[in-house]
Amino acid sequence: MRSRFLLVLSVVAVIVAAFVFGLSVVAAKYGVLAAVGAYLVVDSLFRVPAFSARLGLITQIADLWTPAIWIPGMAERVVTRPSLLNSGAVVRDPLLDEIATGGGVQGVMPFLKELDGDETPQVEDTAPTPQKMGSGQQICPILNREVAVAFTALARAVAAATPGAQARGPVDPVQLCLDVLSDWRLRRRQRALVNALRGFFATAAAANSEDHFLETTVGLDSGLHYIKSSFINAALARLGENKEAMIYGAMVCHSVIENALLNQDEIEVIRNSDGKIILRTYKGMPVFVSDTLSRAGTTSGTVYETYFFLPGSVGMGDKPQSDQIGDVSSLLVDGDAAKNNLTIYDRTRYLLHPVGARWTGTPAAQSATNAELATAGNWALAYGDVKNVGIVRVRTNG
Repeated sequence: MRSRFLLVLSVVAVIVAAFVFGLSVVAAKYGVLAAVGAYLVVDSLFRVPAFSARLGLITQIADLWTPAIWIPGMAERVVTRPSLLNSGAVVRDPLLDEIATGGGVQGVMPFLKELDGDETPQVEDTAPTPQKMGSGQQICPILNREVAVAFTALARAVAAATPGAQARGPVDPVQLCLDVLSDWRLRRRQRALVNALRGFFATAAAANSEDHFLETTVGLDSGLHYIKSSFINAALARLGENKEAMIYGAMVCHSVIENALLNQDEIEVIRNSDGKIILRTYKGMPVFVSDTLSRAGTTSGTVYETYFFLPGSVGMGDKPQSDQIGDVSSLLVDGDAAKNNLTIYDRTRYLLHPVGARWTGTPAAQSATNAELATAGNWALAYGDVKNVGIVRVRTNG
C-alpha cells in the first residue's frame, strides 16, 4: 500500500532536504544524502499504524478482498483452530455436508440398530434363526445462520494497534481478519451445540446426567455440590462399557469448573518449548472451555454444566460458502461509499447433531434458534439405549 505513495514520500524527502541544506550547488551532494535520510525517516513513520491511520493510508479490507483467498482461508481456519468442534468428539462426514447442502429445515440421518440377541449352540443339520438388522432415523435440524461485522470492529486488529504489535513485525490484515472471524464462528457454533445438548438432556438423555446442584445458595456444601472426580467417574459410568473409548474423547466445561479442577490437580497443563500452553487435559482427554455452560439458579446462585464426549458423538455438516449474493451460505464484503463504511457478511448453513438424538421441533422461522434448540419438548431419543449416545453431563454449583 505504501508503494502507491512513493512519489509523495520522495517529494517530502526532497523538501526536507532543501529546507535543511538549501538548493545551492555546493550543498547538492549533501542534499542528496539528506534526501535519502529524510525518505527513510518519513517511510518509517508511515510504518507506524497510528501515524498511517491519521493519513488514511491503512490497507483497507476492500483492497484485499479476493474470494478465492478469503473463502478457502476461512474454511481452513474453522476446521483447524483448536476447539471442541475440531476435536475427536465431532465427526465431519461428506454425507452430513450433503444433508446441510440440501433443502428444507431438517435432515434425515439413518442408522443401523445394534444387535442385542444371544448366540446359540450349533446343532448339526439345523440352520440358526437369523436376527433382524433393524434401522432407524435421526432427524437433525439444519441451521441457517448469519452475522454482519462492521469494518470498524476489525479496524484496530487490522491496524495492529495493540500492545507489542510493533515488536511482532508486519501484520497481514487478511490473516488477522480470518483469525478473528473464524474464532467467532467457532464460538457461535459451540453455543448452538450447547443449546442443543440442553434441550436433548432435558428429557430424552436425562439418564446420562449426573446432577449435584441446588437452585439456591442456601444449603450449599463443598463436598456435595461442587465438582470433583467422583462425580465425573459416576457420569462416565453411565456409558457402561462404552466409557473405555472416552480416553479418545473430549471434555468441555465452564472456566469456573476448569479452575476448580486445576486447584484439585485434576487437569494437566501441556506447554510447548516456548512455555506457551497448547493443551489442557483431564485423564488424557483434551479440555475445552466455554463460559456459556452456566445459568442462574431459579432462586439464587449458579448452575454449571460439564459435558464429556465419546469420539464421533456429534455429527457436523456444512454447506460450502460462495461469494454469490442470494446464496444461503456465503462470505461477502459490502461497501457503502456514501457513509464510507464496510461490512463483512458471514452466512452459513450447517448442522451440529448429537448422534442418537431425534429433532421433533418445528422452527418458528426458517431454521431453529438457540432458544428452540434448548427447548426440552423439541427432542427425542432415536437410539434404543441412551448409553449409546456417547455424551454425559455433570451439573454442579461450582
